[in-house]
Amino acid sequence: MSQQQAVEITAKLYQCREQQIFLGGEDGFIQMFDKWKPVVEAAMNKHQCSELPALIELLKLAESKPDGGMMMHVLNAVVCEMLEPTVTAH
Repeated sequence: MSQQQAVEITAKLYQCREQQIFLGGEDGFIQMFDKWKPVVEAAMNKHQCSELPALIELLKLAESKPDGGMMMHVLNAVVCEMLEPTVTAH
């Protein structure tokens, strides 16, 4: 992966988090985060990996779901918050 690709992916993660906070407010985002964080943690345990590789595995699964696009957006936001807490750090 090139540095440019890494920067673009990072920017996308931040963007997803900011959009989810905008859509649900901080309280709504925290509720959504609390709901989905265990899913990411379970994927981390299953695949014996950190957040980003677990996210990749979850995104592969989400692609085939009816609401996969929204699920992918939420998962990106959750992993971003797990890696660099903002709203949940309070």
